[in-house]
Amino acid sequence: MGFRLNKLNTLSGKVLTAIGIAFTLLFLGQWSIAKFIISNSYSHLEKAQTITNAERLTQVLSQEVDNLVSTSRDWAWWDDTYKFAQDGNQAYIDNNLAANALLTLSLDFFVIFNNDNELVYGQMLDLESEELIDQPLNMLSDLAPHVVNLNQEEIKQSKAGFSVIDQQPTLLSIQQILTNNRTGPVQGILIMGRLVYESRLNSFTETTR
Repeated sequence: MGFRLNKLNTLSGKVLTAIGIAFTLLFLGQWSIAKFIISNSYSHLEKAQTITNAERLTQVLSQEVDNLVSTSRDWAWWDDTYKFAQDGNQAYIDNNLAANALLTLSLDFFVIFNNDNELVYGQMLDLESEELIDQPLNMLSDLAPHVVNLNQEEIKQSKAGFSVIDQQPTLLSIQQILTNNRTGPVQGILIMGRLVYESRLNSFTETTR
């Protein structure tokens, strides 16, 4: 009798052990599946968030470039600028290109080349002093390739977008200089630029959330 009881106990123990192992394997299997599903979901969520952020940033930068293009065309397609590109008269500078003009336009530099790709005017705004300073030569050399042959092409040609100028990310608008009536011949190239420095990046961050 005692032998049968011990045998029953041994059998029960084996059954319980088997059941325990089965539940353990089932739990581990379900946990692995749940972990995979959750990880996959987070991966898709992160990917979707990254795409959304990229789209927001693209929209903000496109709007910034569009605004810069609109401003630069107002200046480039203007009889006073047309004349200045030919003779470099001081009255144009005195009347239009004080430091507060660049501040109002949110510009970091303003450049004009004539038809011979010679610099007629090139100044940038010092953010600390809010005074105009001469553009560094390396900045001008970085800008030069953007204007080659543009003044010889069909009128109303332009370039705009994102570039690296003097090792700094920059939003650029490069326009042919035309008359008020948007007619030629082209008398040079006008360039407006906005450096993408930290405070401007912060404004992009706020806009794109």
